[in-house]
Amino acid sequence: IEYSNVGIFGDGLLAAFNGKNWGYINGAAETKIEFNYESAGIFYNKMAAVKSNGKWGVINRLNKWVINPEYDDYTILKSKSNSPSIEACK
Repeated sequence: IEYSNVGIFGDGLLAAFNGKNWGYINGAAETKIEFNYESAGIFYNKMAAVKSNGKWGVINRLNKWVINPEYDDYTILKSKSNSPSIEACK
């Protein structure tokens, strides 16, 4: 399988674009999260922001919603303790 675009490895997963949608693969190029997203960010602390139906949300490594996709945009903020928080805009 060839990918027309890939992201940066985070937590052992890499966002990849298959020409139609984004999903996540591992280092052996095995699909770990199906290619169902319009856009996909880097995994950080076992979570990643993804865009579905025009809205951003956050999934975990099991592809379960941690934050439902209801936001127009998002920013990942890091604190001094290096723990991320997410700022989202509706």
